[in-house]
Amino acid sequence: MAVQFDKGVVIGADSRTTTGSYIVRIIAYVLTAFIVPNIYTCTCQANRVTDKLTHVHDRIYCCRSGSAADTQAVADIVHYYLQLYTYVFITSSTFLALRTARQMRNSSPPVSVAARMFQDICYENKDALSAGIIVAGWDKEAGPSVYNIPVGGGLFRQPWAIGGVFCMFLF
Repeated sequence: MAVQFDKGVVIGADSRTTTGSYIVRIIAYVLTAFIVPNIYTCTCQANRVTDKLTHVHDRIYCCRSGSAADTQAVADIVHYYLQLYTYVFITSSTFLALRTARQMRNSSPPVSVAARMFQDICYENKDALSAGIIVAGWDKEAGPSVYNIPVGGGLFRQPWAIGGVFCMFLF
């Protein structure tokens, strides 16, 4: 789940993992100053906790739903591509000598570029992947932004987005 507001983005996810038909553990997790109480649905032998929020660049995160292996692989690939993008398009300009170290640290790719990278990978591999991804972050051009990439590889910019199996209960 991600929500855009005037000065930033709030992104959050649970850590629920399923083993067959059992929900192992659910803990609310939010990446801001908001505090959400822990919610436990059952007590089981297994304790598989998954971090569904992935840091892909300085001010860009993604919230993953679907196959954990698929979404983690896509997030790792986009993280790598964003590092290359930053090196090629931001730090390797012809005026590199004129830029200060602080300017280079504060330079990051637009959130739309990261969302488009996720969308390209998900759409090109839609028959092989089970991946729904929400990309959220802040950049200098657009400010705060939230993009939803559902299973199949569509790309939708929205002020808020929810995803995953139980998103109908939040709506």
